[in-house]
Amino acid sequence: MNLLGVDVGFAKDRRTTGLALRIGDGVKMAITGTPWEQRRRDLPNVPFVLAALDAPILPEHDGCPYRDCERLFYGGAFWNRCRPGLSHREQRGLPLRLAGMQAASQFAALVSGARLAAPLAVRPGTGIIEAFPNAFLGVLLRDGDYGYFNRAADGHKSDWMFKRVAEQGTLRVLLSKLGWTEQDTVHLFEEQAGSNGHHEKRAALVCLMTAGFAAASSAVVVGSQAHGWFWLPPWECWQDWAKRALESQLRRRPEAVWWRGPFFH
Repeated sequence: MNLLGVDVGFAKDRRTTGLALRIGDGVKMAITGTPWEQRRRDLPNVPFVLAALDAPILPEHDGCPYRDCERLFYGGAFWNRCRPGLSHREQRGLPLRLAGMQAASQFAALVSGARLAAPLAVRPGTGIIEAFPNAFLGVLLRDGDYGYFNRAADGHKSDWMFKRVAEQGTLRVLLSKLGWTEQDTVHLFEEQAGSNGHHEKRAALVCLMTAGFAAASSAVVVGSQAHGWFWLPPWECWQDWAKRALESQLRRRPEAVWWRGPFFH
């Protein structure tokens, strides 16, 4: 089963798009640019069943709403741990939303085979889903871990999270649940958790795991049909604080739901 994870960078003068590919029983990575001709050049000529993109994935007609899935993680215990940016706001939010729209249209041509259940198919006819690496990693960290984060020393919070998840052994647990236990694959993931890891490659690998758990129908999917969904790791991997936080937020914001139906039809 061929899967694709994409960290949708949108810099015009640098290569900031991370690609992670699961083809057969191996994983490959690349860093490419924003123009489609560059992205397409760095992808093999194979069809993908699912692609998980780290960018807002909304219906094309949706305009500029305040998204339910973002609102869920913008309060409670998530606030100072793994809250998202609000993509309806200007500055970084709106450009990222536009980049997500463009990337979804680009990569849709390469994704076939997965027929998502109608409410989950934000882009009907495509196997495009939305990854959120900060929350994916954030819910895996222990309650006390966050006190160790030092932005000045640790840089991007998502990079620090990736390293912590690897250090506590959870990265190997996730790979085992996915069945991605080949020595080269495990080494690739753990190498990216080291000091020489690459920000966009780490994010792309999290997106790839997101696609893997979606394909296995074991992801946690929260949001709304109207404005899109976050696809997150299996519930049994979440820390207790994160479970309580999500349940609390869902009670406070009934417009957002935890999708309990089948992922595919």
